[in-house]
Amino acid sequence: MERCVISIRQWMKTNMLKLNDDKTEILISAKPTPSSRKCKNR
Repeated sequence: MERCVISIRQWMKTNMLKLNDDKTEILISAKPTPSSRKCKNR
């Protein structure tokens, strides 16, 4: 999970955007399968 957030932060920084930590929440809702737990870097 943390790697996904880091990846999102890097993408946002590259695109001159900023993640507001005070207002940002993450909710993951998925079937518990091994593939759903992986963050895909693009």
